[in-house]
Amino acid sequence: MPYFFDEENAYAEQELDEDEDFPLPTLDQFEYLPPEVIGGASGPVSFIVSELESGPPTTDDGASDLAQSGSARPSWWLRLLIAPIAGTKLGKYFSRMSSELNEFKSRLEKSAILERRYRRNLFALLVPALRSVGGTHVYCAYDGGNDEGFAYFQHLQVGNEQWKASLTAEALANTNIVKRWQSVPTFAPREGVAPQAHLAELLESVAEVWATMLLGSGFGTGPFQMYGAFTVNLQDCTITDDRDAHPLPHGNLEIADIGDIDDGSSERFGEDSRDQDEEN
Repeated sequence: MPYFFDEENAYAEQELDEDEDFPLPTLDQFEYLPPEVIGGASGPVSFIVSELESGPPTTDDGASDLAQSGSARPSWWLRLLIAPIAGTKLGKYFSRMSSELNEFKSRLEKSAILERRYRRNLFALLVPALRSVGGTHVYCAYDGGNDEGFAYFQHLQVGNEQWKASLTAEALANTNIVKRWQSVPTFAPREGVAPQAHLAELLESVAEVWATMLLGSGFGTGPFQMYGAFTVNLQDCTITDDRDAHPLPHGNLEIADIGDIDDGSSERFGEDSRDQDEEN
């Protein structure tokens, strides 16, 4: 998963007073684990860039027909269970529960369809635009633990330059992406939000989608702390975990010596090479 510190095992034999906290872990206590160990993918993950889809979702998304949502009958075993008590209070209770379960399943299916549609359209919007400004790779970081995982767009590789999110969004705002998202209302910016600011938000969204594809939907949830990074090849459409990742100095981790990160880590985590040139 990257780099992982198991709080549960590390502190299993330690006893603290009520007013004490467990000591913060140090960088050398984090162990690299391949993504598949925590339910993620084995090896590089591939994704597809298709055309924008502006119409309503269909059964092509691989889920049950939306037109039939909420109308499914109880499963055969539940119908068999209910049959002898049909008409009784208990039978009516089971029937109602069956109906509620079917409605819940239907909502999950709808959500899955919309999520797949959102993911495909996000790739269809951003990847061609990132390529059009000369981007070849995207570098993203992630961290988290306990309740939530986080992903961060760090930089777009353009030749020998690394563009952080603000510069990338500025460049994208000058492409046809603004015109393209008008055909997909889901991606239109909120009222009062400038295109560049909205694009910066979309870059963070796609980083999270890529992280979920690599690490699994529950990444970052558990009695541990974790951090890592990955590279997205915009030509091959692959996501590859970075075994040499560093934690973000201002991320969502609590590490005792996080200030001792390798001096070169700032570049890989999004220092804009254009900004560096201007300062020099």
